[in-house]
Amino acid sequence: MDKKNAYLIGLIAAATAGLVAGLLLAPKKGAELRKDIKEKADELSEQLKRVVKKGKEKAGEVQDEFERAIS
Repeated sequence: MDKKNAYLIGLIAAATAGLVAGLLLAPKKGAELRKDIKEKADELSEQLKRVVKKGKEKAGEVQDEFERAIS
């Protein structure tokens, strides 16, 4: 795993841990807390999808460059 991937995984893990801690420590009712957790999880999921999509695009670009370089 290269440094960029390790950094990205660490960043996502830290954001998730902070999010969960913040939600669980907030003084809210159960139903409201579950709603907030679902909303934040959905937001994080969308962010992760964008990051993965961008990563796949970059990987495709690198593959194309590599193929051109060895041709």
